Amino acid sequence: MTKVAAGIVKAIAGGGPVAGFRMLIPQMIPAMHEPLMQELTSPPSVRFPIADMAPPKAVAGGNLFIPISLGNHYYSSDVLRRVLADFIAPSRQSVIFLCDRLRLLSYRIRGETDLERIGANIRLQLSELTRSLMHLGLRAHPNAVVADWSLLASDPRHDRLLAVLEGLVCGDPVLCRKLDEYARELMQRFRGSDGRSGRDSMALQRQYVLEETALSLYMTEVRGCNVEVYRRGMGFVDDLYRERPAALLTLTGKSKLEREFISIEAWLAGQLADTTPAP
Repeated sequence: MTKVAAGIVKAIAGGGPVAGFRMLIPQMIPAMHEPLMQELTSPPSVRFPIADMAPPKAVAGGNLFIPISLGNHYYSSDVLRRVLADFIAPSRQSVIFLCDRLRLLSYRIRGETDLERIGANIRLQLSELTRSLMHLGLRAHPNAVVADWSLLASDPRHDRLLAVLEGLVCGDPVLCRKLDEYARELMQRFRGSDGRSGRDSMALQRQYVLEETALSLYMTEVRGCNVEVYRRGMGFVDDLYRERPAALLTLTGKSKLEREFISIEAWLAGQLADTTPAP
């Protein structure tokens, strides 16, 4: 495990890793901030109606990996309801993965240095999001579990995969340039990217993209939750599947790549079109 990864696990968890999937217990979750609670529990809007329509073909009876970025305001109560109804309900198994370590990296990229305060903020965000999922009906889906980065920390296969991925990118000038391009593009969201602090943030941003990519590969190709459901395509990992499939086979030790990707945004747009009454 990299030094950054080890520090993040320690800051967030405050203890040793938990083997297997860790269900976040709602009884232990503190009260949510009132404005956020109102937004998450508001009645579903007509924008994303829950229609009685067939789920995406890959979802029915499939094993789903559903990563959720902490602090991402896209995941409103409406969107989460649709995720539960359209993806989790018809699946065989769904792992809702709360990306706590990536959230810590995003804080670090912004220049935050107080790991204790960051860890406290992330634990609160984990609690709030888990509480909202429970309120929206997650308990009605025994085929779903909520996991966080402790799942990866307890499995050495993830560390090996991340190390091999880093070696692959460093040894391939084209991939290295592509990683830098993605990192620079993402860094445009932040001010003060010049000088020493900017270089540090860029290094962390590269690490973020690599960690995100390794997470996707681990959960879909190694862990077997081969249908990934996320807001939109993640860029670098998608490029690897298009441009370096042979390298991914070697990296994962498989004879066939099985990852399928579904964009929540694209699905909701299609559903919206399908549920719009004809003129």
